[in-house]
Amino acid sequence: MLQRPQGALDNIYLNSPSTGEAVPLSTFVKWTREPTNFLSINHRSMYPSVTLSFNLAPGAALGEATAAIQNAEAHIGAPATLIGNFQGNARAFQALLGSEPYLVAAAIIVIYIILGVLYESYVHPADDPVDIAVSWSRRVGDVDAVWL
Repeated sequence: MLQRPQGALDNIYLNSPSTGEAVPLSTFVKWTREPTNFLSINHRSMYPSVTLSFNLAPGAALGEATAAIQNAEAHIGAPATLIGNFQGNARAFQALLGSEPYLVAAAIIVIYIILGVLYESYVHPADDPVDIAVSWSRRVGDVDAVWL
């Protein structure tokens, strides 16, 4: 149904930012079939490309926006030949999230090494979390015994 350009634009609706009502896409877009001589065609690597830009709504997070865009892309059933990727801040954000587990692991290792140097032994830093948990459970047990 949406492959026919004549009525397709009347069946796609966008929410108006000013009124909040659904407005047909044909209000903003005109479909024509005319031979044209393009002076240039945008490419990304060796493929023709189109750039879509977006702004964040007030109070919206970039992670939520990128997830919503990826969900919409999966929901519309894009063909396998359509490749979508982010550029700019959204791409940098995704690259940062990809390395986050490595950063957390590196921080834990650094803390363990620093504690090992302070204790002059690499066994005691591993004992401390166990000792803290045992002493905390004893304190909680003592408090329960007093209240009973």
